[in-house]
Amino acid sequence: MNALPDVDASSSNIDNIEITAHGVNKATAIMRVCRELNQPLARTMAFGDGSNDLEMLKTVHYGIAMGNANDQVKAATKFHTVDLAHDGVAVALDKFLGSQEQN
Repeated sequence: MNALPDVDASSSNIDNIEITAHGVNKATAIMRVCRELNQPLARTMAFGDGSNDLEMLKTVHYGIAMGNANDQVKAATKFHTVDLAHDGVAVALDKFLGSQEQN
């Protein structure tokens, strides 16, 4: 049972804690932006590596775990890429969207 029912806590790293109003997280932000822009969730993609990203990664159509993601994030996502130090976001975007090299 949550001793503070009006707040949620998550973490993106072993040395931090993030506290937000209950029900407010990256997933609810994405849903609101989609609603405001009249865009379906089928057109969404997000990248994450920490427990604070789980709801977001489960909500978007393409949830992608970074190479340095924790085991819980990797288990919750269908798609994976390399870590940030090896341009993981760019690698995944290239895979999904294809190379857009211009001549």
